[in-house]
Amino acid sequence: MPRLEARWFIEAYEKNKDKNPIILELVILDYNIVQSIHQEDLRYVSTWWKELGIGKRFSFTIDRVMENFLWGVGMIIAPRDGKSRRILTKVNVLITFFFFA
Repeated sequence: MPRLEARWFIEAYEKNKDKNPIILELVILDYNIVQSIHQEDLRYVSTWWKELGIGKRFSFTIDRVMENFLWGVGMIIAPRDGKSRRILTKVNVLITFFFFA
């Protein structure tokens, strides 16, 4: 999960005396782009889960959308593979729902 850990390295590099400001700016830009892609993927999956309505129909369900999405981000790390991340998250959400139901 190097993309998620990048924020810690950015903060450490910012404190470095010998930092290259151009590299720092590019790294921050890349981090923000990837973060916005992940936020859009999570928004899509959260909307899908709410529209599915399983959480409202069954009082015993546990909403684990974020947990399953983070698992998908750890497995499919390339930002361009958002569709795969979304599908994997949907599958994982349904599996955990039926497993814990």
